[in-house]
Amino acid sequence: MFSPSADERLDAPRRWLPGLRRPALLRAGAVASLLCLAAGVLFLDGSRPAAVVPPPSRASVAAPVTPPPPTAPAGTVGLPLRLADAGVVAVVRVGQRVDVLADGRALATDVLVLRAIARGEAPEDGALLYLAVTAEQAARVAAVRTDTPITVTVRAP
Repeated sequence: MFSPSADERLDAPRRWLPGLRRPALLRAGAVASLLCLAAGVLFLDGSRPAAVVPPPSRASVAAPVTPPPPTAPAGTVGLPLRLADAGVVAVVRVGQRVDVLADGRALATDVLVLRAIARGEAPEDGALLYLAVTAEQAARVAAVRTDTPITVTVRAP
């Protein structure tokens, strides 16, 4: 039968790790619980850990690549067209076909939009459209007086 020594009592608290003090045990417990939490999240997520990606080299951190400027298709010329209303840019998209109108007459029909740029934040700042037109259409648009309002209508696809 087991009998404790005279200085050892059965109801006295026992130290499992006699060299560690309370703050060290609390830190170790906190680290262990955080590691368990991370493992649980990875397990429940179902995804694999991301692969380690090496940092980019100086050569790959160069200026961002900008798309080449739009070019007019064969048989057309590029025509920059200023419009008084910048709201046109919200409607007109690159690749759409538009008609150019002034004084109630069509100056150019079924022309391709190569670029649409708002010139400022306010609608009255105007917009700039870069269109692909034939040489005849470009001559008609260029012949319009500068004080004549020019508008565009978007054609159905």
